[in-house]
Amino acid sequence: MRKHLIRVTLASLVLLAACSPQAAAPAPTAAPAKPTEAAKPAAPAAQPAATTAPAKPTEAAKPAADAKPAGPARLTDGKIVVGVINDQSGVYAELSGVNAVKAVQMAFDDFEAKYGKGSLGGSLEVISADHQNKPDLANSKAQEFYDRNAVDVIMDVPTSSAALAIAGVAKEKQKMYINVTAATTCSSSRPSSRRTPTRTSWST
Repeated sequence: MRKHLIRVTLASLVLLAACSPQAAAPAPTAAPAKPTEAAKPAAPAAQPAATTAPAKPTEAAKPAADAKPAGPARLTDGKIVVGVINDQSGVYAELSGVNAVKAVQMAFDDFEAKYGKGSLGGSLEVISADHQNKPDLANSKAQEFYDRNAVDVIMDVPTSSAALAIAGVAKEKQKMYINVTAATTCSSSRPSSRRTPTRTSWST
């Protein structure tokens, strides 16, 4: 379970990076046209034809090779925050619980060890909450995570009733939500979650 959640977290980081705007590189500018034979000034019959030296390119006409490449993804708040909401004190605590939170942090550590800190344009943070298998508590925690804690994606969420409650919040706020452990088929068929582009279910 822990290894599976690590893979899901790494996949979510790739999605978040792909959705982040990139710093645009300057557009290439055209080099000045070389004078043609027809454009040369007419010379007197008794004297050889004279040619004029091409004008020196201006700063604006320099080739685009001097342009700097696009920088890393620009994050609106300078960080990526993943929220883990699950059962940390009840019957499903052994299924995910605090171990799932540790798994997400392990994924962050592995990602930064491979690509470097700040490679996505900011820090990586994980926060968590215990929904206690209560849909109303799961709903309020999701609202808090998205609005107050600036969470970019909520993950895990065992217990189908809690998962469906968070799916409704994610759809309302158009936020990312990756469910990992809920088993109900309603998570992808009921109106509160159907055709929501920011939500997916990852089967274990």
